Amino acid sequence: MLSKAMEKKLVERKFEYMKAEEKILSSVHPDNIKVRLIARNIIYTLPSDLYESKQLSWEIVVVNKPVLNALCLPGGKIIVFCGLLD
Repeated sequence: MLSKAMEKKLVERKFEYMKAEEKILSSVHPDNIKVRLIARNIIYTLPSDLYESKQLSWEIVVVNKPVLNALCLPGGKIIVFCGLLD
């Protein structure tokens, strides 16, 4: 079993790798804005101690690939593929 610290480090490493390897939409792209607004609305429905937690570093990226998938990794990392937006 992984410790919380090790899990966080592995998730952050995987997330950074994915951002470097995939074509990520810019923060001002309309699809990225739409996804971030939807995610924010979902996050704000969580109990306040969870969405305000210092342990969660919410980060949302949209990958420019026609894949029908989305991921939510531990620590508040959210990845949405453009295929879900069409």
